[in-house]
Amino acid sequence: GEVDDFVQNFERRGATEKQLKNLRHFLEHDDGKEWFMVNAMSLKDPEAESFKLLDKYVRAFMPGVVGRAGHPIFISRALASNLENHNCDQADHWTVAAIIRYRSRRDGAHIMLNTLGSEHHDFKLQALDKTFGFPSTAVKLVVSPRVMVALVMILVATFCHLGLVV
Repeated sequence: GEVDDFVQNFERRGATEKQLKNLRHFLEHDDGKEWFMVNAMSLKDPEAESFKLLDKYVRAFMPGVVGRAGHPIFISRALASNLENHNCDQADHWTVAAIIRYRSRRDGAHIMLNTLGSEHHDFKLQALDKTFGFPSTAVKLVVSPRVMVALVMILVATFCHLGLVV
């Protein structure tokens, strides 16, 4: 089936057994809903050069995400090392955090297949000292595209009702 095809394609691109196992579980439990990739990244020194490489990666990667109705929720730069750290002493010194929204797990798999082993993926690997990313689902999401569209429509309707929009 489709999940087997994805897993075989990832295997051909060099994914590890653990990655393949996680990917299979992730895709087999597809609910068709949006999801979010939570990323933490630590850039190599010199950071300025690593930021340039990461920017090259993002410029190549994001059109594929946006083309499948995904988008960044936020991308941020760390202000300090961990302020809270419980039983994860090796997980410190992060430089960048990002959350990217994907329309579906299938879209995410297509995007990842187009990235893994690509030239632009090499830019990311050259820039990073360490990274982790895990897929998540929103338990409570205050701002999403659907919420924003609804709020804009309510705002326009209110202005029309008040006679403020011609």
